[in-house]
Amino acid sequence: RPISNKGNTWGHADNWDTVASRKGKKVTTTPRAGAIAQWNAGERSAYYPSGGGTGTITAGKYGHVAYVWKVLSGGRVVIEQYNMSGNRAYSKMTVKAPRFLYL
Repeated sequence: RPISNKGNTWGHADNWDTVASRKGKKVTTTPRAGAIAQWNAGERSAYYPSGGGTGTITAGKYGHVAYVWKVLSGGRVVIEQYNMSGNRAYSKMTVKAPRFLYL
């Protein structure tokens, strides 16, 4: 669903949790499909490659946001996103995000 950033009210991704709280939106560590997964600048979290194992991802200097496509067991979620690797490409990955915004 569209989120307007007219007037830059949401700012960079690392501000989205603060702005969401200010706008009266729920910010939690409990995932739900349709929520926004959010990382602050430089924040790390677990990443689960499709081949197995566990790695980590680190948000860039402006943070990162992604759409929660599916909730799995153990707090893991499948996210849809753009630009995680800095190449503006679309990708899906399984992660444990630090927080979720209900917009």
